[in-house]
Amino acid sequence: MLEEKAKLILKFLLDGEELGLNVSDIKEVNQLPQIRPIKDTSKIIGLINLHGETTPVLDLAKSETITKDIFVALKTKQGLLCLLVEKLVGFENVYENEIDDPEKRVFKCKESLFQFTYIKSGSVVPVLDINNLI
Repeated sequence: MLEEKAKLILKFLLDGEELGLNVSDIKEVNQLPQIRPIKDTSKIIGLINLHGETTPVLDLAKSETITKDIFVALKTKQGLLCLLVEKLVGFENVYENEIDDPEKRVFKCKESLFQFTYIKSGSVVPVLDINNLI
């Protein structure tokens, strides 16, 4: 019998909501260094020096009062992008039969922030599509 391959997901909190990132999209997770703020109309709040590379920092949170001092460096099609997170929850294996079928979704949009969703322990966890964040 063939063993089903799992996707490894990093779960984190953002505005108190549990979200996920596919581990294959992650370069590193670390404490946030000093940010050089920039004025931008998007959610890019500044730039950091990440191992000698100038990297934009993205804040998707709606609340400005929640402390976010952890970043996840993501390998996007456009290059590195750091996403601020409130708290790391942990890693979780997600199997194909747990992934929501996008064709059966009630609400569909052309460009989604989510790569897929899955259900574990009765909770729906959206996994971000890193190439559609900005």
